Order: sequence, then structure tokens, then C-alpha cells
Amino acid sequence: MAAMNLQERELVERHLYLVRGAVLGTVSINETIQGLGYDDLYQIGCEALCHAAQKYRADGGAAFPTFAGIVIKNRLRSACRKPTNMQHPLDYMGARQAAGSDLA
Repeated sequence: MAAMNLQERELVERHLYLVRGAVLGTVSINETIQGLGYDDLYQIGCEALCHAAQKYRADGGAAFPTFAGIVIKNRLRSACRKPTNMQHPLDYMGARQAAGSDLA
């Protein structure tokens, strides 16, 4: 990520509340399923807010909170969808059992 200028930093500082709202309102926090706790999701949201501040253009027709909210929510959803975040492999019905297993 490129260095942010003063105006972009001020945008981020004024709109940090968007990250908390997006984390609590967009995803269900369950560290045992996703492998991501509140702190992890908050960090991802802050990175997305910085990205939004760098890409935002006032002549685009949307207010910054609207634009940033969408960017943050999309980034959070993408992070939760990544299969590498899953800690436990899925067991499928009908999958072959290992030899010597008494589950068959």
C-alpha cells in the first residue's frame, strides 16, 4: 500500500467508527469456525478503510462513509470466505473412512 497523504489520514481517523460497525454488523464472529477473532477482523477493516481513503474521489457521486462502508464490508466478507481461514477440515457424508475406523 502506498503512503497516505495528510487528507487521506484525516479521512481515516474521522471514520474509524465505520470499521467497528462493519465488523459487528457484517460477520458473525466465531473464532473456532473462521479462525478470525474481533481483533483480526478489525485490522482487516482498518486496512480496507485506508484503501478506501486512497481510492475515494469526491466527484464520484457518493459520500465517503457510503463508499468506505461498502469497501470495508466487501473486504471483510472476502476475508471470511478464504478457505485458508478454516481451522478444521470438513467431513463429508459418504466419504470413505480410514482403515480400522469403527465409524462405518
